[in-house]
Amino acid sequence: MNIKFRQLMGRTRVLSRSAQLAIFVVSAVGAFLLRFEFIIPAVHLRHLFFGVAAWAVVKSVVFHLHHLDRGWWRFVSTPDLVRIGSANCIGSTAGGLVIFLFGPAGFPRSLYLLDFLLCFGATAGIRLAVRLVAEATAHTDLSGAQRTLIYGAGAAGVMLLRESRSNPGLNYSVVGF
Repeated sequence: MNIKFRQLMGRTRVLSRSAQLAIFVVSAVGAFLLRFEFIIPAVHLRHLFFGVAAWAVVKSVVFHLHHLDRGWWRFVSTPDLVRIGSANCIGSTAGGLVIFLFGPAGFPRSLYLLDFLLCFGATAGIRLAVRLVAEATAHTDLSGAQRTLIYGAGAAGVMLLRESRSNPGLNYSVVGF
């Protein structure tokens, strides 16, 4: 494998893991803030610290095992969203079990669901945002491009449209289906 490609993949993986870890922490803190209407009582600060630590560690491991710290987010697809949902369910459940078994007594039950919803929305949303930005900023010089009409509007037609937009070397301007 090319050394530059390997370095790029390593940087991409570190960036992906860092973004996911930040999402796990922000989701847990956000769940607490929503639960307590943006003023966390002092008695629940130990719950906050334990919950953030437990969810961050457990979800990081689960996302790694689901291979969600690899790949290019700009190519996210429906199967990836299913894996993201699965990893969030497993991570939230396993983290919840760790909190229930080893955490301080009196941990608010509503936080389990709030954290799951925030984390799923953020982990799926950031990938979709990266894809949307990548597709919106794909620079193709359409001057002199051959105007093209795609016959068939099924999955193959959509795939052909995506390829023509992302590959400027094709020099096609799709005008319709």
